[in-house]
This record gives sequence, C-alpha cells and structure tokens, in this order.
Amino acid sequence: MATAPRALGGESNAGLQTMEMIVVPPEADDEIGYRGYVQCFEGNRT
Repeated sequence: MATAPRALGGESNAGLQTMEMIVVPPEADDEIGYRGYVQCFEGNRT
C-alpha cells in the first residue's frame, strides 16, 4: 500500500493545518483521498 500525505498550506478556524492524504491499496484501480485537518499529539499533550 502506498500513502502520500502533503500539507495544503491552509488552516482551520482553530489554527489546525490542512492536509491531504492519498492512499493506493494493493491492486486497486483508483486511489482513496482524504482532505482534512491535522492535530499532532505528543504523549498527553497537544
């Protein structure tokens, strides 16, 4: 399976970065795409 995440350069009203992720499952005819916001967690902190 291949994945390709990339930052889109925008952000939400809450300041979260916009991202796009493309997933290509094995033997698939098409990819699956997701566009949304990223929130990274470090332990119990955000």
